[in-house]
Amino acid sequence: MAEWHDFPVPTLMVVGGVVVGLLVALLSRLAAAVGARRRAGRAARRLRRSVEAVARERVVAPVDAVIADLGRARDAARRAAA
Repeated sequence: MAEWHDFPVPTLMVVGGVVVGLLVALLSRLAAAVGARRRAGRAARRLRRSVEAVARERVVAPVDAVIADLGRARDAARRAAA
């Protein structure tokens, strides 16, 4: 059996394969985490924009309309009282 510095070559290959496999797994995990953070940031921005649009449409616009109606009613009441 072949040896290298008193170690059997097949054993060294197995140990080397395990070490390389662990390194590849670690690098893959780091790369996946970076991609996940990017996707999460994009999703959060899209969600925020969507919530803002719905809030403007369903809350802010109707409240602005009621405030405008109130202003017109006050003006009409002032004219009627004068």
